Amino acid sequence: MNIRREAREACELLTVEGDIDLSTSPSLRKHLEGILDRERTSLVIDLSSVRHMDSSGIAVLIEAERWARKHGRRLLLASLSDQVRMVLELARLQGFFSIAEDLEGALRLCRAG
Repeated sequence: MNIRREAREACELLTVEGDIDLSTSPSLRKHLEGILDRERTSLVIDLSSVRHMDSSGIAVLIEAERWARKHGRRLLLASLSDQVRMVLELARLQGFFSIAEDLEGALRLCRAG
């Protein structure tokens, strides 16, 4: 799994590539904690290049969403790969997260506050 972070407009962008599973989810959690603990902006997670995500990846995203809500931040999932979309639908979590169809839509939502 590769993770890239960059400041984009009114938010932080985290781009995740590869697999999010039991062996890689701790690294994703560490990145998310670092951003959510220090930054005061919204966070967009681009999942377009995630090939596989298991329940440990879902748990990390749920934890990040709950933390963001608790602290008045916004977390947006963008450009879900087909596999990630399927996993979220099977878990019935698509309504739990704020999901943008593409990265530009997520960045627009960031600008809107």
